Amino acid sequence: MVETVRQWLMRDRSPRRQSFVDYSLTLPLQLAWETAVSGSVVSQATFADGVVYVNTYSRLYALDAQSGRVLWDFKPLQSRLYDEKYSTNNSTPAIWQNRIYITDFGGLVYCVNRQDGSAIWEHDSWHASNESICIYGDRLFLKTADPGVKPQLGDPFTTFGYLCLTLDGEQLWFVQSQDRITTEQPVIVDDTLIFGDAAGFLYGVNVENGNIIWQTNTTEVVQITGYDQPIFPFGLPVTFQRSVILQVGVSRVVCGFDAKTGNYLWQYETARRKRALACDESHIYYVTPDGGCGCIRGDDGHPCWFADNAGYHLAESLAPSGLVIGSYYFAGFNTPQKLVAFNTDNGHPVWNFSGNGGFAAGPIFADGRLIVGCDDQHVYCFIEE
Repeated sequence: MVETVRQWLMRDRSPRRQSFVDYSLTLPLQLAWETAVSGSVVSQATFADGVVYVNTYSRLYALDAQSGRVLWDFKPLQSRLYDEKYSTNNSTPAIWQNRIYITDFGGLVYCVNRQDGSAIWEHDSWHASNESICIYGDRLFLKTADPGVKPQLGDPFTTFGYLCLTLDGEQLWFVQSQDRITTEQPVIVDDTLIFGDAAGFLYGVNVENGNIIWQTNTTEVVQITGYDQPIFPFGLPVTFQRSVILQVGVSRVVCGFDAKTGNYLWQYETARRKRALACDESHIYYVTPDGGCGCIRGDDGHPCWFADNAGYHLAESLAPSGLVIGSYYFAGFNTPQKLVAFNTDNGHPVWNFSGNGGFAAGPIFADGRLIVGCDDQHVYCFIEE
């Protein structure tokens, strides 16, 4: 064992989106507990001080990490912009000290006391957001639209920039993109907030003042075989050393860009679509809709291996993010409804767990526990045997 992770404070652990835990995990894993919650779980959990925090479409829960017992739950206000049964969305709870931050479909940002689930404050961004809060230093970052323009009930769900707030919910700045934001979550590398939009631009923004440091037009540098549709960055970026890795144009293309300058570095393209990008210290891993698992080098995108896994009958990977723990890469699937561990040497499945719903939420690993939510309205916790 090399690394002991005691906390998982936001989506994919940190603003850099660390999808690798340097831990010598031993398989198989055994189920330690499962807890029923109200609503499907489609976002990652977070973890701090022996407590698991998980968001559903209706409530935020705090669960005891040892037993899965519900410690408290918090129900946000009913969404005012979208007349639905949902109050929250698929945002991962973000933790800072004694606070938790979540968003809802109506544009509200909630700050909740993580000891008892009581509301501390609310901030109205006026625009719906389907993204988790990103915490960097003493600031919160939220994908939204211009907070100075108030939408009406039923307005289209669009996000055209990033809002920066203090930890107490005061607005510091807003940066506008040229079109709706198409990356699901930003990454922050060396004080630069990085995201992409439907106009094809990848942006690097100064986290202190919201000024655009660089912007790269991906339509000018990315060439896709036999593709005549708009090219733009999308999906969940990951960082590899000082580069940002993300999908561009179509999900069968993965590209690398320099995080400091935005310069295009490399492109990897195959006929198969790719999901659940995750990286370790040298490689990037992905799964395909038909259950295949692939590996490319992180520095230049050169392919290392691909396993089609035809005999395992895996299909429809839902999880937007994967996780590498030591020598194993984890990804969730919808058909069949499984969480699967793949060997990072060859891409073959070596362990799986079947739920009663799809695993759209990426797993986390903290304090020796693998924790994942499921569409079957349960949270599952696994430990080594």
